[in-house]
Amino acid sequence: SFTSTLMKKPADGSRDASAVGTIKARAYVSWVDPKETAAIFDAIEPGADRGDIIRISFGPPSAVQALVRTPKNEFSAALSPNGQWLAYQSDETGRQEVHVLDLGGSGARWQVTTEGGAEPHWSADGRLWVCESSSGTLGTVDLNTGRYEPVAAAPGFTRGVDFVGNLAF
Repeated sequence: SFTSTLMKKPADGSRDASAVGTIKARAYVSWVDPKETAAIFDAIEPGADRGDIIRISFGPPSAVQALVRTPKNEFSAALSPNGQWLAYQSDETGRQEVHVLDLGGSGARWQVTTEGGAEPHWSADGRLWVCESSSGTLGTVDLNTGRYEPVAAAPGFTRGVDFVGNLAF
């Protein structure tokens, strides 16, 4: 079986790396608590090529909590700036779409794209940005109405978005 040892090390190299936990999956970090007490990972099961989204509290002892775990594939987790919403990509409908999970108490989750969504990201002002692959657009989703508003179009398949200040790339 495959085990990932999750490590942390200061970027300036002032200390050696130290283990903060282990999981039985390939782990891809999505978010780290600025206080260094927890992190959210996309965890890909070995041999199954499907993922779940987990939160690990750094120990000792470390604790693993499944945030999104279904028989389908969930990945590309993105935590909102206020920590209330977790956006992620899932194929539970038969194609890739973006979903949102309320981490603020209700635990509700819902699908926010309908035409093939990918790569959810949050801007600093709390807006959810997604790529809608069928139309080749990048846009925002209003969490109150569920409405997708295209902002830019690019020919072909769109993939990936990141922010620097108020610019989306």
